[in-house]
Amino acid sequence: MKVVAFSLLFLFCYIQSTAQQTFNHETLVKDLDEYRDCMIVNDIDPFEQISRQDFIKGVQTIKEKAASLNADELLIELMKLNARLADEHSAISGYATSVLPFRFYWFEEGIYIISTNTENAAYLNARLIAVDDVPVNQAMEKIKSILPSHYDGYVKYSAPKLLVQNTILHGLDIIDNVQSVSLTLLTEQGKTVIAKFNFITGKAELNNDNRYKTFLRFSKSSSYWFKYVDSANTLYFNYSSCFPDAAYPFNQVTEDFFKEADRKNPAKIIIDLRQNDGGVRLTIKPFIYALYKSKYNKPNTVFVLTGRKTFSAAMNNIFDIRRVVPIITIGEETGACINHLGQPDGIMLKNCGLQISYSTNHIVNVPNATGPVVPDVLIPEKFNDFIAGKDAALDYALKH
Repeated sequence: MKVVAFSLLFLFCYIQSTAQQTFNHETLVKDLDEYRDCMIVNDIDPFEQISRQDFIKGVQTIKEKAASLNADELLIELMKLNARLADEHSAISGYATSVLPFRFYWFEEGIYIISTNTENAAYLNARLIAVDDVPVNQAMEKIKSILPSHYDGYVKYSAPKLLVQNTILHGLDIIDNVQSVSLTLLTEQGKTVIAKFNFITGKAELNNDNRYKTFLRFSKSSSYWFKYVDSANTLYFNYSSCFPDAAYPFNQVTEDFFKEADRKNPAKIIIDLRQNDGGVRLTIKPFIYALYKSKYNKPNTVFVLTGRKTFSAAMNNIFDIRRVVPIITIGEETGACINHLGQPDGIMLKNCGLQISYSTNHIVNVPNATGPVVPDVLIPEKFNDFIAGKDAALDYALKH
């Protein structure tokens, strides 16, 4: 069964299939051959990092030991094999899972709770120390085993999202009880506590901390928008989605942006790609062309902010801009590699309902390059900055 082509970052972190209730041990075993055949036939290059022979053998090994595994463990074995394809767009999703009422974020200092519900507000901004009896570093190493990339940006974005899922934690043998978990936390007041939390079926309703409102990049939820920063004589362009917004066509936002530039005559332009996990690469083309033709096409004038969520088409756009305009990149390394497999499509496995994505094209931005985009000015995200409402990467761009 064909499904709509996937474009968003780390699909397994978000998508839950409408058929997820069919996922169990028996139905997954039935679909292992379909998964194998899907990757062999449909993926553009599944055997760059693992041989065809080893991949087929890997599926067979899972089938042979399936009887000794529970459903979650079986899923994890499949995800580990899928990770060996080393394809950032290859993902397994659609499994049933319950979640903790937290949003974790991986700062330079550690992993912190940055959103929760009212009931657990006392744990907001607490640092995670352990999950049950497993130290957080060990838990994250286990989660890394099911990720197709071990580069810093990819891991820091995707791993915390899996850390809240009981299916993943149980399958990786981090927890025994799928109903609840004990977390060891270092609270904002400096107190170490061990507290028990129940997993929530369905979507956890989280209350964002008010600190979000202090960050310019979170001040609007639109796919793309701009703002003149008077204090720094800078025109800031937030590009958070490569999908065009029918209510505000990209040609129109481009026209509006450069009209504002004519009125304000800013000294610099900042393009913020930190919240953009991809979509249609060519969406930004009108903006890039207008930038190329403008008086801002000169050194030390255009700054591009990058981060762990900068993925797929958004990561490609860095090179689309750089080919015609001199830019300075600032922030964290990207979630996607410079050259990668992309333009994903997918299927839904017929018995268990799992969704399988695979890549259909080679994306080459810089021949022979390896790894993600490491910005010209590398500025890691720090919890101390977050708690103070400081956006270090944006501040650097505004001041230089």
